[in-house]
Amino acid sequence: MPVPLRAVHHRGEAKHNVTTDFPSLGLHSAASTGNVGLVEYALSRGQPVNSVVDGVLPLHAACAGGNVQVVKLLIEYGADVNAPRLSKRYSSRDSSAPIIGTTGSTPLHFAAANGNRDAIMLLLLHGAHADRADKHGVTPENLARQNGWIECADLLKNWIINKDKDLRERE
Repeated sequence: MPVPLRAVHHRGEAKHNVTTDFPSLGLHSAASTGNVGLVEYALSRGQPVNSVVDGVLPLHAACAGGNVQVVKLLIEYGADVNAPRLSKRYSSRDSSAPIIGTTGSTPLHFAAANGNRDAIMLLLLHGAHADRADKHGVTPENLARQNGWIECADLLKNWIINKDKDLRERE
């Protein structure tokens, strides 16, 4: 007997601690463009920090956009720094928007792909896993290096090498 699509969504939402059922107050767009005021507005008015649009969470959008203030704000509101990008089926909207990232990409993947060193450091300091690969086996370090962000790639490589050292010794 086939499982209803909504039941699949509920299982996926529970597994990843995300929601596709929320009032859209522009959080994803604000996060991607670095609009701190609108991010604060959307969060304070009830849009969940873990809301999903086309598989992307606000923290993914913020890390791609590069505004470290927005990244910090989302983390303060409880965003998961290791949340994977989900498949497009985890969306509350029927959208033809271009898909960014790949399934399994974490906020660190988005920051690394765009050379956002400050966002990378903030994510790492809040527990992001630097060596986590996406569904194709690509790590944030790989993405940074492929896109010419050598300083970011080296930061990630050194973080992984020194992951057992005290955080205060890393900087």
